[in-house]
Amino acid sequence: MLDSSVRGQVYGELAESELAFLTSTLEQNPDLPTLVTLHHHPVDIGSDWMEAIGLRNRDVFWHVVERFPQVRIVLWGHIHQEHDLESHGVRLLATPSTCIQFTSGSRQFAVEGLPPGYRWLELDASGGFWTEVKRATDFEFDLDINSTGY
Repeated sequence: MLDSSVRGQVYGELAESELAFLTSTLEQNPDLPTLVTLHHHPVDIGSDWMEAIGLRNRDVFWHVVERFPQVRIVLWGHIHQEHDLESHGVRLLATPSTCIQFTSGSRQFAVEGLPPGYRWLELDASGGFWTEVKRATDFEFDLDINSTGY
């Protein structure tokens, strides 16, 4: 678990101490299948307005991660939508919000009428895993689709 928060900012960044922690932990555990979590998205998710509020030093983050083949999953939140990709053998997962959902692929801020959700993961010792997104059921809410920000 990495702290990507920057005091007083919406965007994220990993401090040198977080990157050092990640590097040393991965170096000390080469045979342990690893799930890395952080709040801010470390990849382009295809929503123009969100790029400025993602992880600012993502290149440095990936420089560390790509050196260690035991990293199986990178998981984040922040984008209020589900995301599931793979890159260089690493599964890239985002979880939806337990609040409002942002519209996937939008150029400008937009919300979508999906109910709150969460991602669950089941991990096994060999590095295998299963994941699924679940949405709230029997849930009513008023969504301001004309909102211009949060």
